[in-house]
Amino acid sequence: MLSVFVLSVLMATTPYIKSPKIIQKMHKHWAGKWSKNMQFEQNVYLYRNDSLVREEVWQEMLSSPKNLHIRFNGFETGNGVIFRNDSIYYFSGGKVTQQEKRVHHLLLLAFDVYFLPPNQTEKQLQELGFNLETSYEKEMNGKKIIVVGTKEPSDTQTSQFWVDKKNMYVTRVIHNTGGVVSDIELKSYQMIDNYPVATEISFKNNGKLRMVEKYFNISFPKNVNSNIFELGKVKETKW
Repeated sequence: MLSVFVLSVLMATTPYIKSPKIIQKMHKHWAGKWSKNMQFEQNVYLYRNDSLVREEVWQEMLSSPKNLHIRFNGFETGNGVIFRNDSIYYFSGGKVTQQEKRVHHLLLLAFDVYFLPPNQTEKQLQELGFNLETSYEKEMNGKKIIVVGTKEPSDTQTSQFWVDKKNMYVTRVIHNTGGVVSDIELKSYQMIDNYPVATEISFKNNGKLRMVEKYFNISFPKNVNSNIFELGKVKETKW
């Protein structure tokens, strides 16, 4: 009887939640209300050993799900990267120089989650090493946050993602790949044309600041030409 009482007390006080179905909730919350396309520029601050070493301006076109084209320092350079159908293509001078098959966890959690079937998103997250059956709640800056992937508030090494409970968008993504821990924070959310946008994103690797992005000139085109994501048309692509 005592053990049952102790267990009930622990269950009442712990923030641990079993099977939150958070992906389904995110998808349902923004169904038909999240912008499929987003065009923007960003000031990029690149760091080494926590010290700023370079500043750039990038141009980006997003078309969810699974399409993102980034140009580095203007279209004339011909340099950038395309994320398309779970593959990444790097190009220089308008030509592809490297490619790899990889699901981009930030793209998946911040954008594609609202357009893909929830079970597909869940499957890909599990394949990336996120434990969707483990989570807890916390309060941060007056907001309730659901942390999925760990049940220990002190754990910042296990792959996990943080979701604003009220607004159902991601605010932090930690991904441990072979001991390299990337930590991405999505900050300064603003409602722009009735769409939520994290206007600042910071990237760390193993606790060291690597990059900060600050978005501007944000718009939401109704239609995006699919040629923008064609590898053979990088040289002539502009938006």
